[in-house]
Amino acid sequence: GEPAPRDQGKPLEAAQACRALSNRLHAS
Repeated sequence: GEPAPRDQGKPLEAAQACRALSNRLHAS
């Protein structure tokens, strides 16, 4: 159940990417 190393690399960027995608979906 441990997170992948790549996930620990840049969690902030991952979160921002998720928010960006969500914003685009809701914006449309």
